[in-house]
Amino acid sequence: KGRYSLEVKQLAQAQRNTSTALNSNETAALDKGYLEIISGGNRHTVTVDGAGKTNQELLETMAKDINSQKMGLTASVISQNGQSQLVLAGDKTGYGHDFTVSGSQEVLQQTGLHNVKQTAQDAQYTFNGQERHSQTNDVALDSYRVSATLKSVGQTTIDFATDSDTVKKAVNKLVEAHNNTLKTLNDNVQMGTAVTNQLKNLTRPPIAEESMKALGLSYQKDGKLGFDEKTFAQAYAQDASNVKNLLGGSYSVARGLLDDAQKALSQPSYKLVDG
Repeated sequence: KGRYSLEVKQLAQAQRNTSTALNSNETAALDKGYLEIISGGNRHTVTVDGAGKTNQELLETMAKDINSQKMGLTASVISQNGQSQLVLAGDKTGYGHDFTVSGSQEVLQQTGLHNVKQTAQDAQYTFNGQERHSQTNDVALDSYRVSATLKSVGQTTIDFATDSDTVKKAVNKLVEAHNNTLKTLNDNVQMGTAVTNQLKNLTRPPIAEESMKALGLSYQKDGKLGFDEKTFAQAYAQDASNVKNLLGGSYSVARGLLDDAQKALSQPSYKLVDG
């Protein structure tokens, strides 16, 4: 179980440049020019030619040319209320993932694409009172025991505990592994005395049967384990700490099975085939 306090002061953002809004269906005033975009340490040039195009067509052509060069940013055109804008958005959030836009004077005056609408920034947050930052909004908390996606600025408390269904699945896997091991030994019991000894070690209850019964576990005469999920769920709801101790404590089902398995593995290997 755990409880964490989390205060998000700032979300991680990618840089975003937004052009001046232009009348979509008007003939483009731009003739010829160019944009120069520096991103990720690389310089990219985009030719701009508005001859015979509307503003929307020109911006869409520019977006296509920018995206084709895979600069580490994405260009898109937003059209609404008869106006169109070209938006350049960085593909990565966080400080250092920025880009610059320059170019011919006419293109910059007409589009304003060199003006930064949103800077690239890190997420800033406090975790249990400790200041932290991250280039992305996907963060790891408490030595990576908990992962979270930051959604908005604000405060929250995170409470968590082990889900009973998760523990139940683990117990089922343990029971299945134990029973499969018994089957393998039974199928090969004639091979050697070590196999017989292994089988004997694994056919004894790992802890008192009354304690196992409280967990929904049963031990059959042939050594196989049975598991009643309903009884287990009830026991977990009533006292999860007791279930934890009986399953994985110093004198538990898991410890008993481990000890029996280690005794089985201590048998001399030549006795596996002395039959």
